[in-house]
Amino acid sequence: MRIVKKLILIFLIFQSCTAIKELVTFSRCQFRLKNVQNINLGGINLNSKYKFDDFSTTEITQLSKNLLSKQLPMKFDLMLEVKNPNNSVASMEKMEWIVFVDNNQITEGVLEKRVSVSPGGLEIVPLTFSIDLLKITNSSTINSLVNLAFALANIGEANSRLTLKIKPTIKVMNFNLVYPDYITITKEFK
Repeated sequence: MRIVKKLILIFLIFQSCTAIKELVTFSRCQFRLKNVQNINLGGINLNSKYKFDDFSTTEITQLSKNLLSKQLPMKFDLMLEVKNPNNSVASMEKMEWIVFVDNNQITEGVLEKRVSVSPGGLEIVPLTFSIDLLKITNSSTINSLVNLAFALANIGEANSRLTLKIKPTIKVMNFNLVYPDYITITKEFK
């Protein structure tokens, strides 16, 4: 019986070391904000909208109804590129995230999905964001979001900086082990 207990203890220690190694390896990965996709404002897909004339009468009516109901939901997918230059697998069980536009926090959340990147591999992790633009009361935040929308649509000369802060978590013997600090990734849109 002692041999079985020792084997179980050795197995658990090995599993813990492997999980911790994967978290450390994940933190050493190279992160890049690849792009923003599936931009949706008030139920209207903005991916092919570059100027006001691109909106149909139905879409303008829909946006007007949103404004009258005091809701203007905006959704988009931020594509996070994770490149693993290490010689071992990099993985995490979940990831807390915070999004900033021009240093103004706009939303935060948690990705409840295991991400694993093989040695030398590359993974694209889509993060879906939802915010109600009318619930943002800070005028500098609203201006930042408008500048981001214009920069993404290549309208005018708006510049915007999108920053994503992530904090990975792994599971070690049913306990969550959280990376001690946020990893910051920034992209300029012009």
